[in-house]
Amino acid sequence: MINKPINLAIDEKERVWVSSTVEYPHATAPERWADELGTRVRDSRDANKILEGTDGDGNADEVNAISTMPSSFGKLLSEKNFTISLPR
Repeated sequence: MINKPINLAIDEKERVWVSSTVEYPHATAPERWADELGTRVRDSRDANKILEGTDGDGNADEVNAISTMPSSFGKLLSEKNFTISLPR
């Protein structure tokens, strides 16, 4: 469900927002780069996900990926604003 969580936040609806990575801290092979600097990666396995419990047992019943991106580091600012910063 979640690989190497980097950041998490819990919103007022008790959903857990998680940035996770498979790629970081390992360098991505240049043939997977989507741009010449390697700031974007094709077929990234890193993700930002929202985990939500729907039946009140304290476990996540739904997981929704809101984005996939290379080495994603995210921070929840509010329910409507999720910002992403990428390491350089």
